[in-house]
Amino acid sequence: MGASSSKASNFSDAGPKDKPIIMVLGGPGTGKGTQCGRMVKEFGFKHISLGEILRKEVKNRSQIGEEYASIMKEGKLVPLDMTLRLMKNAIEQSNDASGYILDGFPRAVNQAKGFTKQVKAPSLVLYLHAPHEVLKHRLMQRGQISGRADDNAETIRKRLATFKKQSLPVVTYYEKTNTTVKRVCTITTTDDIYNQVREAVRHAIFSPERLRRHVRRRKISSQRESARGKRRRGKSKKISMEDCPGHPEGSPVGPVPTQECIVM
Repeated sequence: MGASSSKASNFSDAGPKDKPIIMVLGGPGTGKGTQCGRMVKEFGFKHISLGEILRKEVKNRSQIGEEYASIMKEGKLVPLDMTLRLMKNAIEQSNDASGYILDGFPRAVNQAKGFTKQVKAPSLVLYLHAPHEVLKHRLMQRGQISGRADDNAETIRKRLATFKKQSLPVVTYYEKTNTTVKRVCTITTTDDIYNQVREAVRHAIFSPERLRRHVRRRKISSQRESARGKRRRGKSKKISMEDCPGHPEGSPVGPVPTQECIVM
């Protein structure tokens, strides 16, 4: 049986500690979930979102959920022991995955150090960033339809302040520990963003030979998609990007940035 028979088979003989771990960091509204979803589709990784786990706990009214609900309203970070326990459990319950994408974790330097000590260091850290006013604009738009408790003006202000104070130093911490860190600006199209993300992931997890095989498979898949698209083209209806309901972050949104992206 060839090693490339399926996406998940690439790392099937390895335990969680032997598989690649991609950490996706960024302020709220940088499109982490969108990019994580595309990585899952291409690389077969397990997407583990700390925020989604905690919101599920809140919905189920668990003890952790009740504690997190009050923390969430203040825009603060969840305690270290709680986050590490939740992330370790999520990884251990997904042993059949080919790798792991940790979305929005770690959120503080002590979480980064604790995770490395108890699990392992990440294979790659992706840092998605955009100016403060762009993120605020995106979150306010999302809040109009999401119904999330943390998508309101006051909580958004606190979340952005918390990210800048406690989570942004995590990026610097990993850079100082010689971990591969890729900074990606998110005030462009989702495709442009993912092209940078894909390239960073490929080089972080593949040997040169496996990278060549992966690129060949992607090229064949792209050619097939193109052929199918040509057959459907006569039946499709063209709409503008502004009218596309599935493109809320597909193009630069919000006011024109007045500050450098590295601020956030």
